Amino acid sequence: MVKTGTKIKGMGRKEGLFLFSAGFVFVLPFNTILTRYLAGGFMVLWLLEMIFQGGVKNLRSYRLIWVVVAFYLLHILSLLYSSNTGHALFDLERKLTLLLFPFAFASLRPFTQKQHHYVLWSFIAATLLVTLFNGVIFAGKLLDPDYYDYFMKYPLYKFYIDFSYFSHPTYYAVFLELSVIFLFYLRRRSHQPVSVVWMVLLVVVFTLVVFLISSRAGIVSLMVIFVLTALMQARRWYIKMVLIGGLVAAAVAGSDNYRFSNYLELGQRLVSQGQVATNELIEKDALRIVLWDVSLDLSTSHLWSGVGIGDITGELNREYVRRDILKHLEKAYNPHNQYLSTLLGLGLGGLLVLLALLVWPVIRAIRMGDYLVAAFILLFMVHFIFEVMLNRIAGVLTFAFFYGFLIMNGWKKDEISSK
Repeated sequence: MVKTGTKIKGMGRKEGLFLFSAGFVFVLPFNTILTRYLAGGFMVLWLLEMIFQGGVKNLRSYRLIWVVVAFYLLHILSLLYSSNTGHALFDLERKLTLLLFPFAFASLRPFTQKQHHYVLWSFIAATLLVTLFNGVIFAGKLLDPDYYDYFMKYPLYKFYIDFSYFSHPTYYAVFLELSVIFLFYLRRRSHQPVSVVWMVLLVVVFTLVVFLISSRAGIVSLMVIFVLTALMQARRWYIKMVLIGGLVAAAVAGSDNYRFSNYLELGQRLVSQGQVATNELIEKDALRIVLWDVSLDLSTSHLWSGVGIGDITGELNREYVRRDILKHLEKAYNPHNQYLSTLLGLGLGGLLVLLALLVWPVIRAIRMGDYLVAAFILLFMVHFIFEVMLNRIAGVLTFAFFYGFLIMNGWKKDEISSK
């Protein structure tokens, strides 16, 4: 009787972890405070599972988790030499889920295949609802004659700003792209809640929205995803080549978009003239190049230990003032590049650990033919070039959860039940 009761309680906790996971990913695209409560509930159930089932022993088969731990420990260590301890502590709190979610999923027994698919569908459904809400809100704005006139003159510019009601366009693009990845993965799985025709239609809709909101990072990473999908899921080599050729042609045609044309023009000038003035980069809306240049110069001056996670903003501001460019900026910007931000804050060791977190699983996933993990990692690797994704709640929660769910809990595919 005792053993039976223990088994029932264990099943209850496992079902609870599944429900909290499905609920968490459903509210994630809405970018509300509910995500924190659901994450907290998940962690409570996980701690109970560890206490009663001894889940920590499962960590022995997950060497990658110790890379995750090392990455967070480097952040704690940088607290010791950060002069702004308040900012450092806030950063540690913000990145705590980057440690807890992978650690929790690594210690838990694998979810069933049905549970795994339901979590992915929960996220897709939420992204679809967010897109529909954005469409309704945007349609309401068009009823304003002044807004309508401006939109007709500069359609994509206002669409970029005003169609992302719940999140910044970059993070909304991440949600759309993740949904596309999940749909490509799920279309080959049996017993799905919708037909393949509807799944293809959703892929088309989400893809169009990514292009309409004109997120540069979103468009570039989406092209990478489509190329990866063609390489890993198309069965014949000539089909792969036709698909990739079509994507390249679409990318070349799409580069005429106002979101890319300025960078292409500046690139041509740089090749022909050897340099472009900082003021001109800012005027041409190529601010990221300026930020990357400043961040890289600062990073090379603090290559081994970094400036400390609490002092990144202060060091950047001082450099902006020294170069007399702060007056050209609307605010004090971060590096707009996760790799440079990590290098500046933690030094070369931190950057190498971050690269290990990304490169190790993507290589293993490609070797195993694991499309889901490979596409997920490549998506974030591209977005990390354009944004400090792990410094925003939407970015760090999305990356931390799916890193744990898809990699730590999903790598032992032979142990996932087909129930």
